[in-house]
Amino acid sequence: MNTHTEIRTYTACLAAYNDGILHGCWIDAHQDADDSHSETCAMLAASSTEGVEEFAIRDYEGLMA
Repeated sequence: MNTHTEIRTYTACLAAYNDGILHGCWIDAHQDADDSHSETCAMLAASSTEGVEEFAIRDYEGLMA
């Protein structure tokens, strides 16, 4: 049984992925939408791929199936 209460998602840059680069970050799902959006924008801004706009949630932790 998993007693870990942290819930987070791995959010990744789609343009980097299409270029064969894995670029993303883990984002705490307990924070409000504005903070999640800010972290996603920061992740995209840090991408080595130019012209990034899109992202995808590729993984998650802490959610029961």
